[in-house]
Amino acid sequence: MIPLDEALDAATTLLAQSGEGWDPETMRIVHERVRIEDGHAVVPYNSRAFLDEGRKGAWLLGNPPVLVDLATGACRFMTIDEVLASPGPHGGT
Repeated sequence: MIPLDEALDAATTLLAQSGEGWDPETMRIVHERVRIEDGHAVVPYNSRAFLDEGRKGAWLLGNPPVLVDLATGACRFMTIDEVLASPGPHGGT
């Protein structure tokens, strides 16, 4: 089992390599909404302008959380079906 900080590092690496415009200066993981579900870390992210400044026009839409397997460290983006089936919060993440 990997520690949560390593799971967050893996999620950040995936985001940086995804080609989705990840830039730590303008985007960040929503640490207060990271949760553990069925042996996975669910890692939401959004723009800093939305999260830190409350600028609603900067809210990213359609950005699925990263799913990190805590047993192996493997990570990927959640599918829409997984997001909809997840018991966690969905708004703004």
